[in-house]
Amino acid sequence: EDDTKEPRFSIIWTSKKLLARISDDLTQDDATYRLTWQGYPFFVSGRSTPTGKFFPTHVTLASHEDAEAWKASYNFVKQFATPRYRMGDGAREITNAGEEVFGEEGTRLMCWPHTYRNIVPRLAALRKLNKKVAQELLHDIEFMQWSCHSED
Repeated sequence: EDDTKEPRFSIIWTSKKLLARISDDLTQDDATYRLTWQGYPFFVSGRSTPTGKFFPTHVTLASHEDAEAWKASYNFVKQFATPRYRMGDGAREITNAGEEVFGEEGTRLMCWPHTYRNIVPRLAALRKLNKKVAQELLHDIEFMQWSCHSED
């Protein structure tokens, strides 16, 4: 093999109690770099209650934050369930991995706090031109976020 290539790894940790939380309803996934001094991405996966309390199902230490690493996490989940909804930030790698592992099954959702944190700064230019229009646009976006649509 080529010794110049960076090593790749995905190490998944869980427990029987955490595994019992995996469901066909929802998986929520995010990555952080703040937990390891080596700078490797650390994925946290789980689900939330209707009141917003988060319960982890497993964590993954990976060498990369790319579709291959997310596929390892999703393949792990798929051993136990096929979630109807997959929620995460806007990373294309999460979307690609979910589509590759689960195919057409399930719906990809965008995490609202991640979305909101990206929308507000982008409205700054509009806010300089017309503060009222910027506020109304943000209000409309918030309203759409809280609306519900399902074809089921």
